[in-house]
Amino acid sequence: MKKTLSIILAVLMIVTTVPFAFAAEGDVIDLSTLTDTYVISDSGEYTFEGSGNCGIKVESGNPTIVLNNASIMVGEGSAIDVASGSNATIFVLGDNTIGTTKTESWDAPCGGIFVAEGGTVNITSNGTDNILRAHGTLAAAIGGKYVYDNNESYNAGSISISNVTVYAYTNNYYAAAIGAAGVGKCGTINITNAVVYAYGAGDKWTSAPGIGSAWGLVGWPETIPVVIISDSEVHTFRHNSGSDYIGYLGDVEIPMNATGSINCGEGGSITNSTLYCYTGLDSTTTDKTVKYGALGGLLKEDGTCESDCEGGSATCSVQAVCENCGTSYGEFDNHTLVQVEAKAPTCTEIGWEAYEYCTACDYTTYVEKEALDHDIVIDEAVAPKCGETGLTQGQHCSRCDAMTIIQEVVPALTHKDEDGDNKCDHGCGHEFEKPVEPDEPDTPDEPTDGTCTDCGKVHTNFFSEIICFFIRIFNFIKNLFA
Repeated sequence: MKKTLSIILAVLMIVTTVPFAFAAEGDVIDLSTLTDTYVISDSGEYTFEGSGNCGIKVESGNPTIVLNNASIMVGEGSAIDVASGSNATIFVLGDNTIGTTKTESWDAPCGGIFVAEGGTVNITSNGTDNILRAHGTLAAAIGGKYVYDNNESYNAGSISISNVTVYAYTNNYYAAAIGAAGVGKCGTINITNAVVYAYGAGDKWTSAPGIGSAWGLVGWPETIPVVIISDSEVHTFRHNSGSDYIGYLGDVEIPMNATGSINCGEGGSITNSTLYCYTGLDSTTTDKTVKYGALGGLLKEDGTCESDCEGGSATCSVQAVCENCGTSYGEFDNHTLVQVEAKAPTCTEIGWEAYEYCTACDYTTYVEKEALDHDIVIDEAVAPKCGETGLTQGQHCSRCDAMTIIQEVVPALTHKDEDGDNKCDHGCGHEFEKPVEPDEPDTPDEPTDGTCTDCGKVHTNFFSEIICFFIRIFNFIKNLFA
């Protein structure tokens, strides 16, 4: 029993003497309440607020560290330390400051974010109105660190900065603001859709770049990291003319690899971005402003390529669009033509002249001919005649079979003479034969001397005529009953 209690007490003593506060996932940590380094060893999400002087150490895992208007200013070490093998995401909300309270440290580097070789840190946010300010002493503000007393350099892992604004400061020329320190190396530095201000330090002769490596003496191992910048605005400050803006540390008196250039290392690139280059940490006047297009080619102030445009494909109607600067350039491609024969218009359908058109664009020589409409011809009526049929009025189109009204036959007329003039009333000229009247019986010639034809006597007075009249009546009756 005593032995068991002794073991328990020993364990308790060990635990209580470890100078770390171990994290519980999901907590919102008030930095002002911390008394020891906050250790994270999993892949959870941790939110830090307030101000404090105790750092954060990622020993393992792939955690997300949310800095919400936080301030971490340590006296020793790094404000955030990411171990090899870990992949830490630092999500920035509001205006945040991390770094060291020391202005000079020759035996123990102090910095903002140290990411060990084999580890990665991804600094990001949901927009560039969120800010991270990082400070380093004998260490990069973000990257590696260097111990001056024993000339020991600590290699740095990879650094990613995206969708955020970052201010990175270092107050010693042994380290770049973002990148390597001493003669150490740094993994890939990737800056995407971000705004970055990187201030490299220096002295009278020596100058560190804003982004890149520290030492760059000729004959020393080349420590320049691969720098990839896209869709970003980067302001890089070198202390004096001895160093690159991005690339190597340099010295105005000692032969260096630095050439005062923008050196992104083998495989590095800058695309769709603007780089503002300054000499002097307090400078407000740029030495030069360099614009890069989508392919990494240099752009002039008006946004067009400094050299020849390249990339893109022209068509017969659209010029190629430079993949670097986005402007149209060059010649049009040839049309892909198809020939079409002419077609005459009809009464109801359009026609066209012989033409050609391009299968790849809207080019055409097509000229339309309007439909002709019907050409109506009136078929006059024909009046019937005697013995000849007639026709009603009709119509037809002179070009097609449409709009036709067929003429109907009108029966022929027959001769007639209603007025008795022996001529056809229809005016055809036909004449009718006159009817033959029967012959009258022959009668004796009447005497010319006044002799009565009934009695054969010459009447000399009225009385004799009356007697002759009665004689005629008598003879008539006589003959009637004979």
